[in-house]
Amino acid sequence: MVKCKVIRVLLLFLLIGKVLLIIIFVEKRVMEAFSQPAEEKVHVAGVVDRIEDGEIVVILVEESKLELMVEMSAFDIALIPHVWLDIAFSKGKIVDIAIDWKRTNRERNRVNGLLEKLR
Repeated sequence: MVKCKVIRVLLLFLLIGKVLLIIIFVEKRVMEAFSQPAEEKVHVAGVVDRIEDGEIVVILVEESKLELMVEMSAFDIALIPHVWLDIAFSKGKIVDIAIDWKRTNRERNRVNGLLEKLR
């Protein structure tokens, strides 16, 4: 009985350790994106999750699960939910955003396929 509890505790510590390592890796990647020299750009994929009050675009950054909230007026393009973006960061700021039409269409087709399977 004691041996079983010890094994459970060790497995719990192992699981927590792996989760912490994943979090550290993701945070490191995000920090790299935010701390590049001025001439270097780091590109990450993100998806428009929602638009709040017609003014704030909420973008989920894929790798880090980071949530960016950007004013709609900051974009030269009209954005709608579920559109995938290529986001370029330099010195911790967004310097360029482009719609990734290929990824957007691929994800839309994947979701439609899953919905068809449910019907």
